Amino acid sequence: MYRDIIDGDKLKKLLPDLPEDLSNGELEIFIRPYSDDSKKLEEVLRKIKKQVNRSAFLGKEKEVFFFEEEEVPDDLRKPLTSKLKELGYNADIKEGARGTVILTLRWKNT
Repeated sequence: MYRDIIDGDKLKKLLPDLPEDLSNGELEIFIRPYSDDSKKLEEVLRKIKKQVNRSAFLGKEKEVFFFEEEEVPDDLRKPLTSKLKELGYNADIKEGARGTVILTLRWKNT
C-alpha cells in the first residue's frame, strides 16, 4: 500500500471526473493493488449497502446480516470491518452455527 499527499489540481488532470470540492486544496490518497479479494469485498459491500439503504429509509439504525463462510472468509473479515468503519458504520462480526458469519451493523440516520 502507498500513501501520499497530492495537490487537488494535479489529481484533477489525472481524473477529470473528480468533484470540484476535492480538486481544491491538498488530498491524502491511499493506493493498493486491486485483487480478487478486493472484488469479493466490493461484492459483499454492495449487498450490505443495498440493504442498509432500504433499512435506513424505513428509519432503522441497525441491521443483522448472515453470510456463508465462503462469502466472507477469515482473511476478508478485517478489511470488511475497516471498510465499513470508513463508511461510518459500527460493525461487529461473529461466528455463527453451521459455518455462518453474523455481521451486526449500526449507523445513525441523518
